[in-house]
Amino acid sequence: MTYKQSVDYLYSLTADKLSFRELLSVLGRLGVSQDKFRIIHIAGTNGKGTTCCMIGSILAAAGYRVGAFTSPHLMRINERITINGIPVSDAEFAELANRVLDIGVSMTFFETLMVMAYLFFSEKKADIVIIETGIGGLLDCTNIIKTPLISIITRISYDHEKLLGKTITEISRQKAGIIKKNCPAVLYSNTRRVYNEIKKIADYKDAAFFYTGKPELKIESADISGSVFSVQSEFYDYENIRLSMYGAYHIENACGVLTAVHALKQIGVNIPKDAVITGLERAYMPGRMEIISKNPLVIVDGAHNENAAKAAAAALKNINKRIVLLYGVLIGKQNIIDHIPADTVIITRLTGGQEPRNIARSIDKHIIIIDDILPALQKALEIARTDACVFVAGSLRLAGLVKQVI
Repeated sequence: MTYKQSVDYLYSLTADKLSFRELLSVLGRLGVSQDKFRIIHIAGTNGKGTTCCMIGSILAAAGYRVGAFTSPHLMRINERITINGIPVSDAEFAELANRVLDIGVSMTFFETLMVMAYLFFSEKKADIVIIETGIGGLLDCTNIIKTPLISIITRISYDHEKLLGKTITEISRQKAGIIKKNCPAVLYSNTRRVYNEIKKIADYKDAAFFYTGKPELKIESADISGSVFSVQSEFYDYENIRLSMYGAYHIENACGVLTAVHALKQIGVNIPKDAVITGLERAYMPGRMEIISKNPLVIVDGAHNENAAKAAAAALKNINKRIVLLYGVLIGKQNIIDHIPADTVIITRLTGGQEPRNIARSIDKHIIIIDDILPALQKALEIARTDACVFVAGSLRLAGLVKQVI
Protein backbone atom coordinates (compact mmCIF):
# COMPACT_ATOMS: atom_id res chain seq x y z
CA MET A 1 0.00 0.00 0.00
CA THR A 2 1.06 3.56 -0.65
CA TYR A 3 0.83 6.16 2.12
CA LYS A 4 -2.60 7.32 0.95
CA GLN A 5 -3.83 3.75 0.63
CA SER A 6 -2.59 2.94 4.13
CA VAL A 7 -4.41 5.94 5.61
CA ASP A 8 -7.60 5.04 3.72
CA TYR A 9 -7.23 1.45 4.92
CA LEU A 10 -6.98 2.54 8.55
CA TYR A 11 -10.10 4.68 8.31
CA SER A 12 -12.00 1.79 6.73
CA LEU A 13 -11.40 -0.61 9.64
CA THR A 14 -14.55 -1.91 11.35
CA ALA A 15 -13.18 -4.83 13.41
CA ASP A 16 -14.19 -5.57 16.98
CA LYS A 17 -11.71 -4.81 19.77
CA LEU A 18 -9.11 -7.46 20.55
CA SER A 19 -8.35 -8.71 24.04
CA PHE A 20 -5.14 -7.57 25.71
CA ARG A 21 -3.74 -11.09 25.25
CA GLU A 22 -4.48 -10.97 21.51
CA LEU A 23 -2.84 -7.55 21.17
CA LEU A 24 0.29 -8.76 22.95
CA SER A 25 0.31 -11.76 20.63
CA VAL A 26 0.22 -9.45 17.59
CA LEU A 27 3.19 -7.51 18.95
CA GLY A 28 5.02 -10.79 19.57
CA ARG A 29 4.48 -11.88 15.98
CA LEU A 30 6.04 -8.61 14.85
CA GLY A 31 9.04 -9.27 17.08
CA VAL A 32 8.15 -6.47 19.47
CA SER A 33 8.54 -7.12 23.19
CA GLN A 34 6.92 -4.54 25.43
CA ASP A 35 9.44 -5.42 28.12
CA LYS A 36 12.08 -3.57 26.06
CA PHE A 37 10.40 -0.22 26.66
CA ARG A 38 10.44 2.19 29.57
CA ILE A 39 6.90 3.52 29.35
CA ILE A 40 5.08 6.52 30.78
CA HIS A 41 1.32 5.90 30.62
CA ILE A 42 -1.05 8.90 30.70
CA ALA A 43 -4.83 9.01 31.22
CA GLY A 44 -7.30 11.77 32.04
CA THR A 45 -10.07 13.87 30.52
CA ASN A 46 -8.24 17.13 29.86
CA GLY A 47 -4.55 17.92 29.62
CA LYS A 48 -3.28 14.54 28.42
CA GLY A 49 -1.88 15.81 25.15
CA THR A 50 -0.17 18.82 26.70
CA THR A 51 1.28 16.62 29.45
CA CYS A 52 2.67 14.20 26.84
CA CYS A 53 4.16 17.14 24.94
CA MET A 54 5.80 18.74 27.98
CA ILE A 55 7.25 15.52 29.38
CA GLY A 56 8.51 14.49 25.96
CA SER A 57 10.19 17.86 25.48
CA ILE A 58 11.85 17.69 28.90
CA LEU A 59 13.15 14.16 28.36
CA ALA A 60 14.44 15.08 24.89
CA ALA A 61 16.26 18.08 26.42
CA ALA A 62 17.77 15.64 28.92
CA GLY A 63 19.22 13.63 26.02
CA TYR A 64 16.70 10.80 25.73
CA ARG A 65 15.24 9.43 22.51
CA VAL A 66 11.52 9.74 23.26
CA GLY A 67 8.74 7.96 21.41
CA ALA A 68 5.17 9.20 21.84
CA PHE A 69 1.83 7.72 20.82
CA THR A 70 -0.91 10.33 21.18
CA SER A 71 -4.38 11.12 19.87
CA PRO A 72 -6.24 12.62 18.19
CA HIS A 73 -4.21 14.33 15.49
CA LEU A 74 -4.71 17.93 14.47
CA MET A 75 -3.95 17.92 10.74
CA ARG A 76 -2.21 14.67 9.75
CA ILE A 77 -2.48 11.16 11.14
CA ASN A 78 1.35 10.93 11.32
CA GLU A 79 1.24 13.30 14.30
CA ARG A 80 0.08 10.40 16.48
CA ILE A 81 3.44 8.60 16.25
CA THR A 82 6.56 10.67 16.95
CA ILE A 83 10.19 10.47 18.00
CA ASN A 84 11.37 13.57 19.91
CA GLY A 85 8.35 15.43 18.58
CA ILE A 86 9.01 14.58 14.91
CA PRO A 87 6.15 12.63 13.28
CA VAL A 88 6.75 9.38 11.43
CA SER A 89 7.36 10.05 7.72
CA ASP A 90 4.81 9.12 5.06
CA ALA A 91 7.09 6.36 3.72
CA GLU A 92 7.66 4.91 7.20
CA PHE A 93 3.94 5.13 7.99
CA ALA A 94 3.07 3.15 4.86
CA GLU A 95 5.73 0.54 5.59
CA LEU A 96 4.51 0.08 9.18
CA ALA A 97 0.90 -0.27 8.00
CA ASN A 98 1.90 -2.87 5.42
CA ARG A 99 3.82 -4.93 7.95
CA VAL A 100 0.97 -4.88 10.45
CA LEU A 101 -1.53 -5.77 7.70
CA ASP A 102 0.64 -8.76 6.70
CA ILE A 103 0.05 -10.27 10.16
CA GLY A 104 -3.52 -10.95 9.02
CA VAL A 105 -5.24 -10.01 12.29
CA SER A 106 -8.29 -7.73 12.15
CA MET A 107 -7.94 -4.82 14.55
CA THR A 108 -9.65 -1.50 15.18
CA PHE A 109 -8.30 1.79 13.82
CA PHE A 110 -6.81 2.75 17.19
CA GLU A 111 -5.36 -0.72 17.91
CA THR A 112 -3.67 -0.81 14.52
CA LEU A 113 -2.09 2.59 15.06
CA MET A 114 -0.89 1.55 18.51
CA VAL A 115 0.75 -1.59 17.14
CA MET A 116 2.37 0.48 14.38
CA ALA A 117 3.68 2.87 17.03
CA TYR A 118 5.24 0.11 19.12
CA LEU A 119 6.89 -1.34 16.00
CA PHE A 120 8.24 2.09 15.10
CA PHE A 121 9.58 2.76 18.61
CA SER A 122 11.24 -0.64 18.65
CA GLU A 123 13.05 -0.09 15.38
CA LYS A 124 14.02 3.48 16.25
CA LYS A 125 15.35 2.27 19.61
CA ALA A 126 13.43 4.75 21.74
CA ASP A 127 14.84 5.17 25.25
CA ILE A 128 11.51 6.13 26.81
CA VAL A 129 8.01 5.83 25.34
CA ILE A 130 5.02 8.00 26.26
CA ILE A 131 1.64 6.38 25.68
CA GLU A 132 -1.60 8.38 25.88
CA THR A 133 -4.84 6.47 26.43
CA GLY A 134 -7.61 6.72 23.86
CA ILE A 135 -10.76 6.53 26.00
CA GLY A 136 -10.74 5.85 29.73
CA GLY A 137 -7.91 3.65 30.95
CA LEU A 138 -8.95 0.34 32.47
CA LEU A 139 -10.40 -1.10 29.25
CA ASP A 140 -8.44 1.03 26.79
CA CYS A 141 -6.22 -0.99 24.47
CA THR A 142 -3.15 0.96 25.63
CA ASN A 143 -3.58 -0.73 29.01
CA ILE A 144 -1.66 -3.76 27.78
CA ILE A 145 1.27 -2.05 29.54
CA LYS A 146 2.39 -4.31 32.38
CA THR A 147 4.92 -2.25 34.35
CA PRO A 148 5.10 1.43 33.37
CA LEU A 149 7.80 3.67 34.75
CA ILE A 150 4.97 5.84 36.08
CA SER A 151 1.25 6.28 35.45
CA ILE A 152 -0.03 9.87 35.19
CA ILE A 153 -3.65 10.94 35.59
CA THR A 154 -4.52 14.47 34.52
CA ARG A 155 -7.73 16.44 35.12
CA ILE A 156 -10.88 14.31 35.22
CA SER A 157 -14.31 15.56 34.22
CA TYR A 158 -17.40 14.32 32.42
CA ASP A 159 -16.74 12.87 28.97
CA HIS A 160 -17.68 9.63 27.19
CA GLU A 161 -20.22 8.91 29.95
CA LYS A 162 -21.83 6.06 27.98
CA LEU A 163 -18.53 4.18 28.08
CA LEU A 164 -16.96 5.34 31.34
CA GLY A 165 -19.87 5.90 33.71
CA LYS A 166 -22.27 8.67 34.67
CA THR A 167 -20.53 9.80 37.84
CA ILE A 168 -17.09 11.30 38.46
CA THR A 169 -16.33 8.39 40.79
CA GLU A 170 -17.07 5.84 38.06
CA ILE A 171 -15.03 7.79 35.51
CA SER A 172 -12.15 8.11 37.99
CA ARG A 173 -12.09 4.34 38.48
CA GLN A 174 -11.81 3.84 34.74
CA LYS A 175 -8.95 6.32 34.45
CA ALA A 176 -7.18 4.80 37.47
CA GLY A 177 -7.19 1.45 35.70
CA ILE A 178 -3.78 2.37 34.27
CA ILE A 179 -2.19 2.28 37.75
CA LYS A 180 -0.16 -0.92 38.13
CA LYS A 181 1.10 -2.76 41.19
CA ASN A 182 4.26 -1.22 42.66
CA CYS A 183 4.50 1.36 39.83
CA PRO A 184 4.41 5.03 40.88
CA ALA A 185 1.26 7.03 40.14
CA VAL A 186 1.01 10.80 39.61
CA LEU A 187 -2.21 12.79 39.96
CA TYR A 188 -2.71 16.52 39.56
CA SER A 189 -5.32 19.25 39.50
CA ASN A 190 -8.41 17.34 40.57
CA THR A 191 -11.24 17.56 43.07
CA ARG A 192 -11.17 15.94 46.48
CA ARG A 193 -13.63 13.30 45.26
CA VAL A 194 -11.31 12.33 42.41
CA TYR A 195 -8.30 12.42 44.73
CA ASN A 196 -9.95 10.07 47.22
CA GLU A 197 -10.86 7.53 44.54
CA ILE A 198 -7.48 7.55 42.78
CA LYS A 199 -5.55 7.45 46.09
CA LYS A 200 -7.60 4.47 47.25
CA ILE A 201 -6.75 2.55 44.08
CA ALA A 202 -3.07 3.53 44.23
CA ASP A 203 -2.87 2.34 47.86
CA TYR A 204 -4.56 -0.95 46.95
CA LYS A 205 -1.90 -1.51 44.27
CA ASP A 206 0.99 -0.46 46.53
CA ALA A 207 1.81 2.31 44.07
CA ALA A 208 3.87 5.23 45.38
CA PHE A 209 1.51 8.20 45.08
CA PHE A 210 2.55 11.71 44.02
CA TYR A 211 -0.16 14.37 44.09
CA THR A 212 -0.02 18.01 43.05
CA GLY A 213 -2.79 19.92 44.72
CA LYS A 214 -2.23 23.67 44.83
CA PRO A 215 1.49 24.47 44.80
CA GLU A 216 2.73 27.92 45.77
CA LEU A 217 2.59 29.70 42.44
CA LYS A 218 3.76 33.15 41.36
CA ILE A 219 3.02 34.25 37.80
CA GLU A 220 5.72 36.71 36.78
CA SER A 221 4.17 37.59 33.41
CA ALA A 222 1.46 36.30 31.07
CA ASP A 223 0.28 37.40 27.64
CA ILE A 224 -0.51 35.82 24.29
CA SER A 225 3.19 35.13 23.71
CA GLY A 226 3.30 32.85 26.76
CA SER A 227 4.05 33.11 30.45
CA VAL A 228 6.79 33.13 33.06
CA PHE A 229 6.15 31.68 36.51
CA SER A 230 7.86 30.45 39.65
CA VAL A 231 6.48 27.53 41.65
CA GLN A 232 7.22 25.62 44.81
CA SER A 233 5.72 22.44 46.28
CA GLU A 234 6.77 19.59 48.53
CA PHE A 235 8.31 17.95 45.44
CA TYR A 236 10.05 20.80 43.61
CA ASP A 237 11.17 24.43 43.58
CA TYR A 238 11.62 26.30 40.28
CA GLU A 239 12.04 29.95 39.42
CA ASN A 240 11.27 31.77 36.18
CA ILE A 241 9.95 28.88 34.12
CA ARG A 242 9.02 30.13 30.68
CA LEU A 243 6.18 28.63 28.62
CA SER A 244 5.59 29.57 25.00
CA MET A 245 1.98 28.37 25.15
CA TYR A 246 -0.87 30.77 25.99
CA GLY A 247 -3.39 30.09 28.74
CA ALA A 248 -3.31 29.65 32.52
CA TYR A 249 -4.23 25.99 32.22
CA HIS A 250 -0.86 25.33 30.55
CA ILE A 251 0.79 26.54 33.77
CA GLU A 252 -1.43 24.13 35.68
CA ASN A 253 -0.38 21.31 33.36
CA ALA A 254 3.27 22.26 33.79
CA CYS A 255 2.95 22.01 37.60
CA GLY A 256 1.62 18.46 37.19
CA VAL A 257 4.45 17.65 34.81
CA LEU A 258 6.97 18.87 37.39
CA THR A 259 5.49 16.36 39.85
CA ALA A 260 5.87 13.64 37.21
CA VAL A 261 9.49 14.67 36.71
CA HIS A 262 10.05 14.33 40.45
CA ALA A 263 8.48 10.85 40.41
CA LEU A 264 10.71 9.81 37.49
CA LYS A 265 13.80 11.05 39.29
CA GLN A 266 12.81 9.01 42.35
CA ILE A 267 13.07 5.82 40.28
CA GLY A 268 16.43 6.73 38.78
CA VAL A 269 15.63 8.60 35.56
CA ASN A 270 18.29 11.29 35.18
CA ILE A 271 16.64 14.64 34.43
CA PRO A 272 18.84 17.69 35.14
CA LYS A 273 17.12 20.88 36.25
CA ASP A 274 18.29 22.80 33.18
CA ALA A 275 16.63 20.15 30.97
CA VAL A 276 13.35 20.80 32.78
CA ILE A 277 13.61 24.55 32.17
CA THR A 278 14.67 24.13 28.54
CA GLY A 279 12.13 21.40 27.82
CA LEU A 280 9.19 23.41 29.13
CA GLU A 281 10.25 26.50 27.20
CA ARG A 282 10.51 24.47 23.98
CA ALA A 283 7.25 22.58 24.50
CA TYR A 284 4.65 23.49 21.91
CA MET A 285 1.20 21.94 21.66
CA PRO A 286 -0.70 22.71 18.43
CA GLY A 287 -4.44 23.17 18.68
CA ARG A 288 -4.52 24.10 22.37
CA MET A 289 -5.12 27.86 22.64
CA GLU A 290 -2.89 28.14 19.60
CA ILE A 291 -2.58 31.58 18.02
CA ILE A 292 -2.52 31.01 14.25
CA SER A 293 -2.97 34.65 13.21
CA LYS A 294 -2.32 37.91 15.05
CA ASN A 295 -4.01 40.36 12.66
CA PRO A 296 -6.81 39.50 12.80
CA LEU A 297 -6.36 37.51 16.00
CA VAL A 298 -7.38 33.88 15.43
CA ILE A 299 -7.04 31.26 18.18
CA VAL A 300 -7.83 27.58 17.71
CA ASP A 301 -8.54 25.21 20.57
CA GLY A 302 -9.73 21.62 20.84
CA ALA A 303 -12.07 22.38 23.77
CA HIS A 304 -14.98 19.96 23.59
CA ASN A 305 -16.14 19.51 27.18
CA GLU A 306 -17.10 21.73 30.11
CA ASN A 307 -13.75 21.78 31.91
CA ALA A 308 -11.81 22.55 28.75
CA ALA A 309 -14.30 25.27 27.79
CA LYS A 310 -14.02 26.95 31.19
CA ALA A 311 -10.22 26.90 30.96
CA ALA A 312 -10.38 28.41 27.48
CA ALA A 313 -12.86 31.05 28.64
CA ALA A 314 -10.52 32.13 31.45
CA ALA A 315 -7.71 32.58 28.92
CA LEU A 316 -9.93 34.53 26.52
CA LYS A 317 -10.87 37.07 29.20
CA ASN A 318 -7.25 38.20 29.30
CA ILE A 319 -7.06 39.27 25.65
CA ASN A 320 -9.50 42.21 26.08
CA LYS A 321 -11.22 41.76 22.73
CA ARG A 322 -14.70 40.86 21.56
CA ILE A 323 -14.99 37.14 20.82
CA VAL A 324 -16.49 35.68 17.66
CA LEU A 325 -16.85 31.94 18.20
CA LEU A 326 -16.57 29.58 15.23
CA TYR A 327 -18.02 26.31 16.49
CA GLY A 328 -18.46 22.75 15.29
CA VAL A 329 -18.88 19.67 17.43
CA LEU A 330 -18.89 15.92 16.84
CA ILE A 331 -21.87 13.73 17.66
CA GLY A 332 -21.81 12.60 21.28
CA LYS A 333 -19.73 15.56 22.49
CA GLN A 334 -20.90 18.22 24.94
CA ASN A 335 -22.25 21.56 23.80
CA ILE A 336 -19.86 24.13 25.29
CA ILE A 337 -21.08 27.36 23.67
CA ASP A 338 -22.58 28.77 26.89
CA HIS A 339 -19.18 28.61 28.58
CA ILE A 340 -17.40 30.75 25.95
CA PRO A 341 -17.71 34.57 26.36
CA ALA A 342 -18.67 35.22 22.73
CA ASP A 343 -21.14 37.84 21.51
CA THR A 344 -21.52 36.12 18.11
CA VAL A 345 -21.49 32.37 17.42
CA ILE A 346 -21.08 30.90 13.95
CA ILE A 347 -21.99 27.21 13.90
CA THR A 348 -20.66 25.07 11.08
CA ARG A 349 -20.99 21.42 10.14
CA LEU A 350 -18.31 18.77 10.61
CA THR A 351 -18.30 15.37 8.95
CA GLY A 352 -19.74 13.14 11.65
CA GLY A 353 -20.78 16.22 13.57
CA GLN A 354 -23.96 17.43 15.20
CA GLU A 355 -26.60 19.18 13.12
CA PRO A 356 -25.95 22.95 13.47
CA ARG A 357 -29.65 23.79 13.65
CA ASN A 358 -30.17 21.38 16.52
CA ILE A 359 -27.33 23.04 18.43
CA ALA A 360 -28.70 26.52 17.76
CA ARG A 361 -32.13 25.78 19.23
CA SER A 362 -30.78 25.65 22.78
CA ILE A 363 -28.46 28.67 22.60
CA ASP A 364 -29.44 32.13 23.78
CA LYS A 365 -26.86 34.10 21.78
CA HIS A 366 -26.58 35.71 18.36
CA ILE A 367 -26.29 32.63 16.15
CA ILE A 368 -25.29 32.36 12.50
CA ILE A 369 -25.45 28.97 10.78
CA ILE A 370 -23.14 28.34 7.82
CA ASP A 371 -22.80 24.69 6.91
CA ASP A 372 -19.54 24.84 4.96
CA ILE A 373 -16.40 25.53 6.96
CA LEU A 374 -14.61 27.91 4.57
CA PRO A 375 -17.54 30.37 4.21
CA ALA A 376 -18.11 30.08 7.97
CA LEU A 377 -14.50 31.08 8.63
CA GLN A 378 -14.72 33.93 6.12
CA LYS A 379 -17.85 35.22 7.87
CA ALA A 380 -16.14 35.02 11.28
CA LEU A 381 -13.16 37.01 9.98
CA GLU A 382 -15.48 39.56 8.39
CA ILE A 383 -17.37 40.11 11.66
CA ALA A 384 -14.19 40.21 13.75
CA ARG A 385 -12.30 42.62 11.47
CA THR A 386 -9.24 43.79 13.43
CA ASP A 387 -10.87 44.66 16.76
CA ALA A 388 -12.09 41.19 17.77
CA CYS A 389 -10.78 37.66 18.18
CA VAL A 390 -12.00 34.67 16.19
CA PHE A 391 -12.00 31.72 18.56
CA VAL A 392 -12.35 28.28 16.95
CA ALA A 393 -13.51 25.49 19.29
CA GLY A 394 -15.65 22.40 19.74
CA SER A 395 -13.35 19.85 18.14
CA LEU A 396 -9.68 19.36 17.31
CA ARG A 397 -10.89 18.37 13.85
CA LEU A 398 -12.35 21.85 13.30
CA ALA A 399 -9.23 23.46 14.78
CA GLY A 400 -7.07 21.49 12.35
CA LEU A 401 -9.21 22.35 9.33
CA VAL A 402 -9.14 26.06 10.14
CA LYS A 403 -5.39 25.95 10.75
CA GLN A 404 -4.86 24.33 7.34
CA VAL A 405 -6.89 27.07 5.64
CA ILE A 406 -5.12 29.95 7.38
